[in-house]
Amino acid sequence: MMKERYKAKNERSWFMTTHVQTAGCSLTEQQPYNNIVRVAYQAMAGVLGGCQSLHTDSMDETLGLPTEEAVTIALRTQQILAHETGVTRVTDPLGGSWFVEALTDEIERGALALIAEIDTMGGGVFEVEDGTPTKHSGHAGVVQGIHKGYFRRSIAEASYRFSEECEAGDRLIVGVNAYIDTDEDRQVEILEIPHQVEIDQVDRLTAYKAKRDQKGVSEALDAIRDAAQAHKNVMPALVEGALACCTMGEMVQALADIYGRYAGGPEW
Repeated sequence: MMKERYKAKNERSWFMTTHVQTAGCSLTEQQPYNNIVRVAYQAMAGVLGGCQSLHTDSMDETLGLPTEEAVTIALRTQQILAHETGVTRVTDPLGGSWFVEALTDEIERGALALIAEIDTMGGGVFEVEDGTPTKHSGHAGVVQGIHKGYFRRSIAEASYRFSEECEAGDRLIVGVNAYIDTDEDRQVEILEIPHQVEIDQVDRLTAYKAKRDQKGVSEALDAIRDAAQAHKNVMPALVEGALACCTMGEMVQALADIYGRYAGGPEW
């Protein structure tokens, strides 16, 4: 029996598992109940696309942290898809669809073009020899793109185009630039975190720091700085730091002492 399970596991190992999250950028502050419909359609698209893991956004995420009610509705959306629509009974419901395949090919071509553009920023296509990136590989392309403001600029340009389309009426967003309710009481219940939560957390952190070995903490933080300064793999030092009861903030600051902090970089 164990051999059969092992064999079955190996036969399935080549399949790529896919996680899908619905598009938070499509949610609107106006008429937030409309977001339930948006999330449902997007979740259905993810399931039809064959995802193995799914995250459905809450309807009130544009207003603040989700309330329990909003989280429950997001969960029920998945459960309705799983148990009432029948989409889980077919492995590939859209298999053979020319339209879907054509869209997939178009997205792939666009994605590969962007990846190639990013690769050239760091020295060409990513190459690996004996498990190690070669000297002239493109593994630094993303880093160079960050320094050059490539990603911030791309996001800003896409946001600008989206805004222009909405203002011109070329793209209709229900509740925002179409079917607007001027008398709408748009605010749903908003989750409010009481100030006492902050006070309690500060007290817990103070008590936690008082009980630990301060010398061990200092040595662990120094080890993190030394690893970063020497361009070594910092993960072992971070693990030791966690075992020495360093806080995440302290370890991040130790890295910032060497690397500095990202200030945003150029946008244009």
